[in-house]
Amino acid sequence: MKRSGSGLFMAVLLALGLVFLGLTALTALQKAEIARLEKGIQALKEELVPIRFMVLERDKGLVKARVRLYDLAGNEVDLLEMTWPGTELSFDFSVVPAAGRYLAFPRRIFTDRLAPSSGTNLFPRYDKEGFPAVFEGADFGQLGRARLTDLFQALKEDREPSGSFGSVVHDIARIAAFQPGVVYKVVARPKGGIEILED
Repeated sequence: MKRSGSGLFMAVLLALGLVFLGLTALTALQKAEIARLEKGIQALKEELVPIRFMVLERDKGLVKARVRLYDLAGNEVDLLEMTWPGTELSFDFSVVPAAGRYLAFPRRIFTDRLAPSSGTNLFPRYDKEGFPAVFEGADFGQLGRARLTDLFQALKEDREPSGSFGSVVHDIARIAAFQPGVVYKVVARPKGGIEILED
């Protein structure tokens, strides 16, 4: 009887040891993927340009512009050409703190005569199978891409992100004095801040 009990005890002890080793390996893998995401965020350039635009026409209380969205590598993600009521253009970004930096997601375009809630929603313009295509061009790793996808989904649903991301804030870049035919860029700084500059 003693031998049977000690054999069972050894089998249970061996199983627990294997479970412990498996969990340790899985935890190490997750930590490595999180570190890769944080490294990808830290490697973001000091000046990101997710949007460039050119006002084509401003007349009779309307502003017509061509807007291009770009990923981190500078590749064009989308192009839209629209006319909005108003004389000033505003770009709304959802800004989320992560790994000591800020991730800026272009949210919408509105004007001085068009409320933000009625503005042009930009999320669908760069939603590539759930992933925010403006963040292509950086190595975030598989887990990092999954976390950015989850974060993007939360933003699209107007929910606060979960996990290691901080609270979402809106940052708005506005331009009132612009020249038709001149290209402007919306600069998002990973250390914080959105501004519009002549390109």
